[in-house]
Amino acid sequence: MSQNSSDAKSLICAAISQNRLSHALFLAGDSYQCEELVAYACSEVFEMTQSRVQFSPDFHTYDGSQMRVATVLELLEVLLNPPLKNKRVIQIKNAGFMPEDVQNKLLKTLEEPQVHNHFFLFGNEEGLLPTIRSRCMRINLGQLSVFAVAEYVERATDCSYEDALYYAKLSDCDIENAILLANEKEYLENYYSAVDLVCMIGKQSLISSKIDEFSNATLFFDVLYLCLCDMLYYYLGLELKTFTREPYSKQIIAVADRLTKTQVIKIFDICIEARKLMLERVPQKQALVFFATNTEQVV
Repeated sequence: MSQNSSDAKSLICAAISQNRLSHALFLAGDSYQCEELVAYACSEVFEMTQSRVQFSPDFHTYDGSQMRVATVLELLEVLLNPPLKNKRVIQIKNAGFMPEDVQNKLLKTLEEPQVHNHFFLFGNEEGLLPTIRSRCMRINLGQLSVFAVAEYVERATDCSYEDALYYAKLSDCDIENAILLANEKEYLENYYSAVDLVCMIGKQSLISSKIDEFSNATLFFDVLYLCLCDMLYYYLGLELKTFTREPYSKQIIAVADRLTKTQVIKIFDICIEARKLMLERVPQKQALVFFATNTEQVV
């Protein structure tokens, strides 16, 4: 746990004891950490153990990427009624992936807060409307070290600490992602398939490789970003930060040898633009084609 996370617990505990807990909070940090902090807050609010929080009728949790206007309307119906106890907590993970119409519908609730309702939002802050962000108290949980993430993963899975450390690096210190890599063989295979696609850059046509058929564009761009970072480390004469095991370490170095530093930086820019398209709800196939077409013009 980061120092900021410990400070956040103290802050929330003090706010609850003084009956001054904000009606809306945005938690900036790893999603696993955020959920842990919300569970802690709920245990204080509801006066129960964290393991029982999920069973409380006053705790409501949503995945922003799955929310629709109808979901918000159903939530608003619930909010019209008082909680069974003194307080109600609404958790929205992946909040920045809520469609714009959903965010606009939710905005009125945040503009006219009720003292017994408390919203905890986290995930993809850039995707949140400025009007939503402005109504939330922001709490920064800080960046976990790769070693702290490895400890989380080792406790949550059956893998060794050495493997947990490797998955922590592959996930860019995202606990939930690292646990998925450790537990889900298919997810790990998709991850490495993304690496294989990245390693085709400058070697063969990305269009002919049917990059647009890759099933998870978000995963591809996340992996691409980490691969490009490792290439820049290589250019600086440093050890690779993420892909430290063969054969992928050698493959990343081979791509870096084919490309110039200038080309890699330009591909970074294309990756960022493609990710922006995803945030704007452009279909993933279109975003992948955009990346492939523009990258081939660079190399």
